[in-house]
Parts: sequence; structure tokens; C-alpha cells
Amino acid sequence: MALTRRYGVLSLKHHVLNLSINSVFYIVGVIAALLILPSQLAYFSTALLVESTAMVIPYLLALSLFAEISGDQSLLHRHVRRTLPLGLALCGGIVIVAEVAAPLVLRIFGPAYAVNGTTALRLLVLVGPAYVIKDHYVAIRRAQGRLGHAAKIMAVGTCAEAVGATLGGIYWGMTGLCIGWAVTASCEGVLLLPAVLRVFHQDSPVEPDPGGSSG
Repeated sequence: MALTRRYGVLSLKHHVLNLSINSVFYIVGVIAALLILPSQLAYFSTALLVESTAMVIPYLLALSLFAEISGDQSLLHRHVRRTLPLGLALCGGIVIVAEVAAPLVLRIFGPAYAVNGTTALRLLVLVGPAYVIKDHYVAIRRAQGRLGHAAKIMAVGTCAEAVGATLGGIYWGMTGLCIGWAVTASCEGVLLLPAVLRVFHQDSPVEPDPGGSSG
């Protein structure tokens, strides 16, 4: 009971924050099921599965960022300077590979997936760079103890991404859904980038010289 009283509220805040950032993938899946043809849904779902699997490594980088700096905010600047460029570089490489090799990857599921799902996969991977920024933003806010604020921002962002995907799906089908989600997520990433860059560029604290200054 003591542990529940001590960490219950904190655990709930972490859970709400996790839901606010991760639920968008399920929401987009539901939107796709409601708006696009059943035959296209299979291609979209497969493309989404491939995209989310490919982007798991940049996500784990941001996750490890919080694990390493938890309880020691003095390390925040140092680790963000390492994980942010690495995450963006990995994500950029994945995007380039996907743009070239998408038909080959989807051919594993059958020739029809390569023909009908290639465009969706090429568009969905464009969400990746925005999520590198979002994941770093969340890790930074966790380390700073600003869970409630981050959860509100992520909830608004999730709603915006859902609206973008919905509008795209209504007017242009599967391709429009992918474009709407990618554009909205990218705009969200641009809005969150300044908060991440403030930590990236902040001066590291200078440790005092234990030996003193030499005369």
C-alpha cells in the first residue's frame, strides 16, 4: 500500500502519457477501417505494420534516453546531443531504403501487396522523422517531471493527426489518409522541435576542478 500511495499518481501520469502518444496508431487503423475499401485495408494495414516495425529502433533510442537520464537531469543535454542526431540519421536511412525497396519488401506478402501497397508504405515512413522528435520531446518532459503538460500536448497532437488522416481518407482514399497523417505529424514535429533544440543546445554545466586552479 505504501508503494501504491507513493508511486500511484506518478505511474498514472506515465500511463496517460504513453496512451496519448501511442494510441494514434490504433486510431489511424480504425479510421482506415471506416473510410477505405476492405480490399485496400489489407494493403494499408500491411504497410503500416512494416513502417512501425522499421521505426522501432529510433523509438528505442528515445526510450533509452529517458532510462539513462532518469533521476539525473544533468545528463539530459549530453544524451540528447547523442540520441537526436543518431535517431534522425537512422530514420532518414530507413526512409531512403523504403522509398527504393518498398515494392521488394511488400512482395514478401504477395505480388498484389507490392502493386497496391507501395505508395502507402512510401508515404507512411515519412511520419518517422516527426516521431523521432516527438519521442525525444516526451523523454525530455519525463526527465523534467512535466508529465501532465506533455500528456496534454501529445493528446492535442494525436487529435490533430487523427483529423488529418480522416480528412485525407474522406477525400482521397488510402493515399489521402497516408498523406493527411504524414503532413499533420510533420507539422506537429516542427512545433515540438524548438523545445527539443533548447535542450540540445543548452550549455552543459561546468564541473569544478577538484585540484583547484594552477598559479
